[in-house]
Amino acid sequence: MANKRADIVAAIVTKLGTIATTADYLTNIGLKASEWRTIPVGETDQFLTIRDTTDDLGAESLHGVYNEQIHALTIEVHIVATDQGTNASVFIRKAIADIYKAVGADDTFGLSYVMKTDPVKDEFDITQEERKAAGAVVTLAVQYRTTKWEN
Repeated sequence: MANKRADIVAAIVTKLGTIATTADYLTNIGLKASEWRTIPVGETDQFLTIRDTTDDLGAESLHGVYNEQIHALTIEVHIVATDQGTNASVFIRKAIADIYKAVGADDTFGLSYVMKTDPVKDEFDITQEERKAAGAVVTLAVQYRTTKWEN
């Protein structure tokens, strides 16, 4: 049996991995896209890490189909960029725009059981400790269907 949640996360990692200036995006942030990254941040690094943090199982089928469950999967896309200098805020805004563009191109990620993906929010912060680091989180809600008790 396939794990739809895992397949959705893998499809999102693949889709966001296409973000590159050679593919008509504003940044190359997708070149280092991964799931739940735990590797330490480098001195000059920029990457995306995709996290599936919550799956709300509160809704039964909207169409009255017996034994169908509608999921609302929360996806957090973390953008991390170090050593961006004075352009950190510009870079983060461009990376956020790239994520929305990539997801908006196909918000089902080519998966028949994904109904839609909605943007929820984005927020970012810039810190200066040992080195300047900028980060942002783009939150998405992926609505998908399974049979009851399936993930």
